[in-house]
Formats: sequence, structure tokens, C-alpha cells
Amino acid sequence: MGEDKKKKEEKKRKMIEKENRKEEEKKKKNKNKKKREEEEKWRRRRRIRGRRMKRRRRKRRRRRRRRRGRRKKEKRKKEEKKKKEDKRKENEKKEEKKNEEEEKKKREEEERKRKEEEVKKMQEEKKEEKKMKEEEKKGGEEEGERGEKGGGEEEDEGGRKKNGGEEGNGEEEEGGGRKKKKGGRGEEDARGEEGGEEEEGGRKKGRRRRR
Repeated sequence: MGEDKKKKEEKKRKMIEKENRKEEEKKKKNKNKKKREEEEKWRRRRRIRGRRMKRRRRKRRRRRRRRRGRRKKEKRKKEEKKKKEDKRKENEKKEEKKNEEEEKKKREEEERKRKEEEVKKMQEEKKEEKKMKEEEKKGGEEEGERGEKGGGEEEDEGGRKKNGGEEGNGEEEEGGGRKKKKGGRGEEDARGEEGGEEEEGGRKKGRRRRR
């Protein structure tokens, strides 16, 4: 009887130990499960946070790139504007220089034409003067020739006849030509020079008027 009781107690003890082990294993499993769940929760949170951070980083990078692009674009625009302005100023300077050169050439051309006109005018005046002198000389010679052909007697200052002949026509020829006078004693030559003396005694000095 005593052995059976011992066996029963041993069996009961073993059963209790088994139950305790099961309970402990169960607790352990639950603990591990909670731990895994906790770890999973934090992993999930980390993933979410990581995704969020990645998104933020991407956004930041994108903003930086856009900002850089805008700045580069603005810089490029400023440089292009500056280049255009410099080119415009350079073209204005070139145009101004060209206009000045054209104005200078125009002034020089006008001055040259004016001088040529003056020289031409002077030459024409000289030619005209020479022509007039030649015409005067020629006219004087013609007058002298006419005086030789149809000359007449000269009168004294008081209207007296010369040399006791007929009354002369008193015509005098101008321009240095010779003339003939008719008197009672015959034809006489007189030179048509201003202040020249008439030939033979008793005759008057003839006064000539030059043109």
C-alpha cells in the first residue's frame, strides 16, 4: 500500500512538473511572441520613418536641384542680357564711328568741291578778263583802221579852222590808231596816242581819251 501511494505521488508530481513546463513554455512562447511583435512594430515604424525620411530627402534633393536649375537659368539669362547689352553698345559705338567717318568724308568732299568751284571760277574770271582785253585791243585796232580810211580835220579849242583850209570834221579815233586830217595844205597824219604831238608847226596837240 505504501508503494502504491508513493507511485501515485510520483506520478502526480511528474504531471505537475509537466504542466509547469508546458506553462513555462507557453509563457516563454508568449513572451517571444510579444517580443517579436514589439520588434515588428518598431521595424514597421522604422520602415515608415525611413520611407518618410527618404521621401523628405528626395524632396530636399529635388528642391535643391530645382533651386540650382533656377539659379543657373537666372545666371544664364543675366549673362545673355549682359552680352546683348555689350553687343548693343559696341554696335552703337561702331555706328557712331561710321557716321563720324561719313560726316568727315562728306565735309572733305564738300570742301574739295568748293575749292574746285573757286579755282574754276577764278579761271573763268581770268579767261573772261583776257577775252575782254583781247576784244578791247581788237576793237581799238579796228577803230584805228576806220580812222585811217575816213578821218577828218580837227578843230582848235576856240572852234577855229586849222591850216586855213575847210572846216574839218574834228573826228578823233580812239585806241592808238593813226588818223588822217584834211586841211588846206593837204592830208596830214596824226598819231592817236594820248598826249601825242601833231606833226608840222602851227598844229595843235591832240588829246586822246582812252576807254
